[in-house]
Amino acid sequence: MKRVFVLILAMAVCLTPAAASDDLPSEQYRNLAEYWAPTIYQDVNDSYLTRADIPTKFNYDGDWRGDNNWENLENYPQIPSAYFSVRETLTHYRR
Repeated sequence: MKRVFVLILAMAVCLTPAAASDDLPSEQYRNLAEYWAPTIYQDVNDSYLTRADIPTKFNYDGDWRGDNNWENLENYPQIPSAYFSVRETLTHYRR
């Protein structure tokens, strides 16, 4: 009887929904990253290839090879992009 009670209790804990939040965790982290992100000011020199100054995705050319990005600079559109990461620990950024 004790085992059945423990099993039922464990199932109840696992199936209890967590507190609902208005934002998904990924949206909350994105908002946090955008708040703390630095502002990027970029100056370009028209005498050089200015497309090389656009912050873009590593795989803008459709592959994950970094040794051919310079050669593919004129062949693919470059959409300005930035990467971000948020880490939550027990001592930093607890909701």
